[in-house]
Amino acid sequence: MKNCYLHIVFCFISFCFFTTTIAQVESYLISEEAWLKSDFIELGLNKKGVFGAQLSNKPSNFNDNRNRSDEILFGFIANPKRDGWIDYDGDFFTPRDPEEGFTISINGVNYSNNNMIEISEIPGKITEVSTVESSCFEKSAIATWKGSVDNLNIRRSYVISENGLFIKMLTTLTNTSSDIKKNIFFAHNLDPDNNYTLNGNFSTELEIVSQPSTLNNLAIVKASQDGNSTPLDQDGSVISFYANDERARVSHGGFSNRNATNIWNGFSLNSTVGVTSFFDKAISIAFNLGDIQPGEKKEFTYYYVLQDVDEFFLPTIISSSYQNPTKCNTNDGSILLTGFLPSRNYTIQYLKNGISVPTQTFNSNSNGDITIPNLNEAIYANFTINSSACNTIYNNSIRLEVPFKPKMEPQKRSPVNCEGNNGKITLTNLFKGEQVEISYKKNDLKIGPNIVTVDDNGFIVLDNLTNGKYSNFTLKYQTNLCSKTFNNEIILNGSSPSEPSSKVNEQIICEANLNDKTELDLSYIDKIILGNLSREKYDITYHLTQDDAENSMEVSKTNFPINGKYNFNLYFRMENNTSNCFEIGSFPIAVKNAPNFQLNSGFICVLEDDTIDKNHDLELKTGLDQDSYLFEWSFNNEILPNENRNAIMAKSAGIYKVKIASKINKCVFNKEVEVLKSGKPKNVDISLISGLLTNNQRYLVRATGLGKYEYRLNENIYQESDIFENVPYGNNSFYVNDKNGCGEILVKKQSLSYPLYFTPNNDGKNDYWQVKDIESLKNATVYIMNRYGKLLKTLTAENKGWDGTYAGKKVLDNDYWFVMYYINENDDVGKLQGHFSLLQ
Repeated sequence: MKNCYLHIVFCFISFCFFTTTIAQVESYLISEEAWLKSDFIELGLNKKGVFGAQLSNKPSNFNDNRNRSDEILFGFIANPKRDGWIDYDGDFFTPRDPEEGFTISINGVNYSNNNMIEISEIPGKITEVSTVESSCFEKSAIATWKGSVDNLNIRRSYVISENGLFIKMLTTLTNTSSDIKKNIFFAHNLDPDNNYTLNGNFSTELEIVSQPSTLNNLAIVKASQDGNSTPLDQDGSVISFYANDERARVSHGGFSNRNATNIWNGFSLNSTVGVTSFFDKAISIAFNLGDIQPGEKKEFTYYYVLQDVDEFFLPTIISSSYQNPTKCNTNDGSILLTGFLPSRNYTIQYLKNGISVPTQTFNSNSNGDITIPNLNEAIYANFTINSSACNTIYNNSIRLEVPFKPKMEPQKRSPVNCEGNNGKITLTNLFKGEQVEISYKKNDLKIGPNIVTVDDNGFIVLDNLTNGKYSNFTLKYQTNLCSKTFNNEIILNGSSPSEPSSKVNEQIICEANLNDKTELDLSYIDKIILGNLSREKYDITYHLTQDDAENSMEVSKTNFPINGKYNFNLYFRMENNTSNCFEIGSFPIAVKNAPNFQLNSGFICVLEDDTIDKNHDLELKTGLDQDSYLFEWSFNNEILPNENRNAIMAKSAGIYKVKIASKINKCVFNKEVEVLKSGKPKNVDISLISGLLTNNQRYLVRATGLGKYEYRLNENIYQESDIFENVPYGNNSFYVNDKNGCGEILVKKQSLSYPLYFTPNNDGKNDYWQVKDIESLKNATVYIMNRYGKLLKTLTAENKGWDGTYAGKKVLDNDYWFVMYYINENDDVGKLQGHFSLLQ
């Protein structure tokens, strides 16, 4: 039996659905998972690179894997009887606890991808599925997974053939770092459940069939179950790890075996040939790969065999591997195809970087191997291999690349010393000990090339650098002549030494109250000196002389006394508070008189309709001489044209500003005021807040409007309070005045009262007694009685009053009593009473 396979690299797009179908060999890529199908094997591979894809993604033409309804993974099933999938085996490990996966050990540290581990410890993904057709050999289906951990690239290929009952697993490890990867072990662990779903038994017959020895390099461990009377499992089932590699070891025992070194050494496991046991335990295979040098690649192959196996079993399937070029611009790379018929001529045609290469003739050696030599760095794809008997087509690709290509991950440190020459650029991620030719540009001026040696950390350190722009780094390894130019632009911008950001010009300081003892605030000059530099990184001090600046003898920054000097030079010192480096400079100062004035504020008066009351103007005055100053007015930040005068009339409420410049010394001064609206009250309500006819009548005056108000009663003076005490009976005048000067209003109010006596003698004076202003009360009724309580008269607002008679006759001079009932503001009945005298 001959099968054909070529390891390939194929670009994978997440969440795509890709499928090819050729005869009875099929491959699918569904939601980042691979599905492979042949005549006698069906498998699912998840994105961890581990058997056990999501059952929900299973293609419709795959057979049932016979798991329970609550189990969600599809691993693989096999049909050794070749009876059209009637009596078939599996799923081999996904029932209950799906223990299946692989482990990489790097110098004692283990990284595992396993269905029993929720998160992958080795990140990676399925990169390709494909099928290969040949008229010479069996068709095959292939899936490739790629991952990486600790700078160790891992490529695993899984292949099944059209009629085979085994799964080939080819693994390639490549060290992409500049360090030696020490003590590398690989292990694959499986808990074989075989036909548990048919016979209800998790246990299997476990046997070490072979270990590599002086006789051969075969490593075989087998897990089997006998058949039963069930029509679906008459022949039993078997699964084996198989490898022909002196580096391999097999074992059985344990369950979640995660330490690749211990598995290879058989720690707490059975690894002796011939040892058998019947348990629900795991089987394992491990490889001791030793150290992997920087850039080195190591490969190994092993199989899942799904039929009975012994030392004479020989899985045959065409494989491919390749050797990268050792140097850039050289052609010592090669592609090796194995598994062909020995000593035959084959013509091969392929694409190199998408361009067709002319057909070449190769002769397979006695082992059936074909080597395509003299290859350089490129992508080789779409191989067509022909012999006199048949043709084989691979629509796949192999990438050859030089492993030692320069990489650069720069780090920088800007200068921090006072000389500004201890900057540093460190180029990392290089191969230690290598001789490298390096060139670069500083401020667009080329430096080098120079030959340097990568240190033990994988670094090239460029030190003693000054500030500038460093770019266009070109690195070339001397051993393989590989070079690469990096367009990184690295800016060194040390904080020291630092020139002042801009020149400090003469500072004209205007003081409104200038005299010989004036003290200046110089802190605003800090910003001029620093420009765009950080205030947190620098300290600015001021000094009378340069010697004072050098010796840190400073003057007050916020209260610097001029001591009668109006024109002088002042020195500053700008010091980096990290490095203590400093720069000294100076600038002239001229101290001059600024306009000294006050700008009055005020209110504009508005009428009830919110229009301006023209009888109350507000003039904003500076009080300065019109001929000695220039004036610029603005209202709400809009310049007022044609208002270059020392005073203006405020026409609206808002913010008024005036900028005044002296025509003599150019000093400029700004002031602003806010003009507000005010006005007479729009509404005044006067209400009695004490009892009627009391000895102390109290009234409340409510005034609403824009102004601030004060109040007075009759001819009294104004008061702040809006409550008046002891308001006299009778007609009163209440005044409300706007304190902002917009005028006053008058409201008259009659105070309820009654005469204390009356003289009904028909002389026209005091002939009737009545409660004054009774009409202002609601439903008021007055009852007049003598001292014995006898009712003499009833009065309402419609009555003129009592004339001192009862039943048509005059009553005697005496005191009389009255009671008045009325409806108050709460719609309750109010009561007032008192007494008065009748005099003839």
